[in-house]
Amino acid sequence: MAKRKDSPQKAAMREMMRDYLKNNDISIKDDTDVNSIMRDMMSVLLEGALDEELDEELGYS
Repeated sequence: MAKRKDSPQKAAMREMMRDYLKNNDISIKDDTDVNSIMRDMMSVLLEGALDEELDEELGYS
């Protein structure tokens, strides 16, 4: 299998996810596991984006 040519950001994200799965002893057995992890990731990303929006637009911290 050929190596992927990812952008530095994508490569860093791939490594971060690999570490997350390994350090938290998470195994992906089926699509339900993938869906659960994706929901968790999306909630963290959205929360971070909304927090930034509050900081920038309203000056909240």
